[in-house]
Amino acid sequence: MTGAMASYVTFFLAGLYPVPATRQYLLSSPWFPQISFYNPAFNTTTTIKANGFSGNPANGTGGQVFVQNVTIDGVPWKSNCYLEWDVFESGSTIELELTDDANVVCGADDSALPPSLSTGGFA
Repeated sequence: MTGAMASYVTFFLAGLYPVPATRQYLLSSPWFPQISFYNPAFNTTTTIKANGFSGNPANGTGGQVFVQNVTIDGVPWKSNCYLEWDVFESGSTIELELTDDANVVCGADDSALPPSLSTGGFA
């Protein structure tokens, strides 16, 4: 049980939520300006950088904690809400642009939603 809780805390602090039975990770604001994951199976490293990171507000409200834009290796990603496992498999640099705007959406249209959300999951 302790290992499961430790992995959950690690993902939470990294701003990731692994979606069970998928290859997706939902995005939220990380608790660090930068974090790297080494994948020994593929000998790759994936780094997540939080641009605009100013720490998490002491009172738990406000602050630059919403993901506004995502780029993977300098290329704009289709969603601000999730990543695919492929970024950890291949090794990537993921840049999250953070904002204090709570009205940020996943992207331009429904294709920016994770497939599990766009098909009615998480209801």
